[in-house]
Amino acid sequence: MSDDPTIHWTLANFFGILVDEVQDAWFSGHVNDVLEFDAGLLVATDTGGVWLVPDGGGPGLPLSNEWSNPDINCLVLGPHGPRHVFAGCREGIIRETDLSELAPFFQWREVVDPLPADAGDVKRIVIIRNLRRIVAACSGGLYWATIPPGDGPTPPRTKYDWRQATVERAETTRQGFWDVAIGAINNHETRSNLEDRTVITIVAGGLGEGGIYVGQWDESGDLVMRRATIHNDDGTDATGLYVLMGSCSVASCESRPTTLYAGCAWKLGRLFRVLGSKDGGRSWGILGQHVVDADYDLSDLAGDQGDYNNCIAVAPKNPGLVLLGWVSLFLTIDGGSTWRLVKDRHLHSDVHALRFGAHDPDTIGNVFIGSDGGVARMNLDNFLNPPGSAFQSNYNRQLPTLQCLETRAEERYFGTLGASKSIPGIIATGTQDNGNLRCLLGPSPTPWVDIDGGDGAWNAFTASGTYLHNTLYGPVAGTLLNAAAEDISSVVIPVAVPSSTALYQPFGETVSHPTFHNAAGHRIQAVGAVKNEIFALYLDESNALYWNAVGSIPSGQVIASLASFHGGTIFVGTQTGEMYAVDTRLGTTLALPVELPKPVPSAKVTGGYINRIVAFSESDAFALMNGATASYVTFSPKKGMVTTKVSSFVVLKLDVLKWIVTPGFGLMNERMLGLEAVALPQSRVPRALFVSTDDRVYISRDDGATWQRASLGLPRFPHCADLRFVSFATEAHLYLSTFGRSVWMAKLR
Repeated sequence: MSDDPTIHWTLANFFGILVDEVQDAWFSGHVNDVLEFDAGLLVATDTGGVWLVPDGGGPGLPLSNEWSNPDINCLVLGPHGPRHVFAGCREGIIRETDLSELAPFFQWREVVDPLPADAGDVKRIVIIRNLRRIVAACSGGLYWATIPPGDGPTPPRTKYDWRQATVERAETTRQGFWDVAIGAINNHETRSNLEDRTVITIVAGGLGEGGIYVGQWDESGDLVMRRATIHNDDGTDATGLYVLMGSCSVASCESRPTTLYAGCAWKLGRLFRVLGSKDGGRSWGILGQHVVDADYDLSDLAGDQGDYNNCIAVAPKNPGLVLLGWVSLFLTIDGGSTWRLVKDRHLHSDVHALRFGAHDPDTIGNVFIGSDGGVARMNLDNFLNPPGSAFQSNYNRQLPTLQCLETRAEERYFGTLGASKSIPGIIATGTQDNGNLRCLLGPSPTPWVDIDGGDGAWNAFTASGTYLHNTLYGPVAGTLLNAAAEDISSVVIPVAVPSSTALYQPFGETVSHPTFHNAAGHRIQAVGAVKNEIFALYLDESNALYWNAVGSIPSGQVIASLASFHGGTIFVGTQTGEMYAVDTRLGTTLALPVELPKPVPSAKVTGGYINRIVAFSESDAFALMNGATASYVTFSPKKGMVTTKVSSFVVLKLDVLKWIVTPGFGLMNERMLGLEAVALPQSRVPRALFVSTDDRVYISRDDGATWQRASLGLPRFPHCADLRFVSFATEAHLYLSTFGRSVWMAKLR
């Protein structure tokens, strides 16, 4: 399918989030790993691909625009020099730079013969350079292969022969792994020079359970992993603690590979203990918990989410200097006897990566920190011997990798994109762990600014110019909607909520063309919902905003979306596929049937999640339904009676007093995240519907009967989220938020 040539996307704002202008402190989106090079940093982002980021805040260069899987967990240098890099991705994909190209960072290829289908996500990779062996810790097991020869275009590189490590005494029949490190049973060689397989140990931390495993290649060439032992300070066995432990991160010292450390979580995610090994990972001791100048110990201060944060790193030349990343960051310089909490304006919580950089032998060196706020550098010489500038985060200044949240929260938190209808170029979006962000796009973009912290959520702009938002976590968590003037430097003004309302991540929609006035003569601005209750936001004669309850749907049903064109009628969709129309003046609720097709007459059809409703007028509306199911029984001579369940993802159309499924030719049967109605007379788009899926945007010019791709200019897999349209006298834009590549826009005139 070709793309509609009239729709072309460009990045709306290349900036990251400005945290502190004086300190040149910046955040961007979630980073999982970092490698240092002469030209800057190679950065692995969680859902935005791999980037080359220059030192000093220059523009980041995306290296994976054409990748079908931009979800990167790890990076590692290969055996063929500083431009040979492997990237471990989700779904078992490993890519490597193509050394046959002049600029290998810009040319990557999937390894020939991928990991087995049940390997799962690639969590961490290590390379034994002298043996040319690659070991991958995956959610479905531990795998290894010899990196084959053939780095040029001819002959083609031979296939990787992946073999799964044998895991003895595993917690489960298929032990998954969170992390992996290379150790040794003696210190005769540095880690990078190891080549005797009888000396080398592979140390792996379990994923979710299992504890720590250590292994070697046996005489038959198999990698055999056994559970390592744990001992108390008095030497007594403590290996039984593994039954309490969740995911474990592991790391070894480059100059002394017998020394390893592990950060171990409880199964519920909080930090359990930090362990240390002096014999290549075969046995471990429990390290200290004391945090200097703190009222609580390490486990209390570290936070939780041990399957989300949880990383550890050892200084290359100093086996006693270790950094532990959880929700917070900690440093020890005495091998884990005592710890220091590391806090700074440049550092974001939720630490995912710790990578020591190259340094002069006479210095302690730098460590690069990947977190939910992007990437930062910590100069350990300046941190441990102040004064001096210890932190740098302007790598994020032009790293547009924000994770904008989606209109359905089944996998990620709920969040929307908003665009001002009164001042061109002001937009706002809810983001993962970076709050609700706002910026001004013209005449030149301003940096994004976080206005409330935590995880962002609902964002919108009323027709009269008020900015509305709420947040899941942070200072205004639990508030139905908040309002502020559009000046992005203004203070947030809370809007009162009926005291009887129990709040949990509520949301709303602004009224498209508000003309409805209530009995007091106040004009409607927006509609909101909490569970099954519906509210309307009004603007009084003193320009104050207030909420009024205007209706509800049957108890037990949960509202998932709303829309209103003029304000007199509010369309309501639920999490289970019901549709209603609420009369704002009377407070009455009318159920509108949803007619779903049946693959066979006997099929039982169940509605799906209604996550977006849009309208061209009070009687001309469309909606997204995700995950409708049709179940039916058929007879098979071999299997007998067989139950078949078919899921469908459809666009609905209002047909008088019922909703029907549009034909949808050309639209993939997959989850849809954004829907927008565009009416722009005397333009290239006089009337159209736009839909966003995870990897594409589609346009329909015939009310959903047929669809064409409309993704020109976008990365191959941008993780599309919400769509919003605004029109002014001289310009009109369609905005697209993405979960990993910030916000994009398309000019429509």
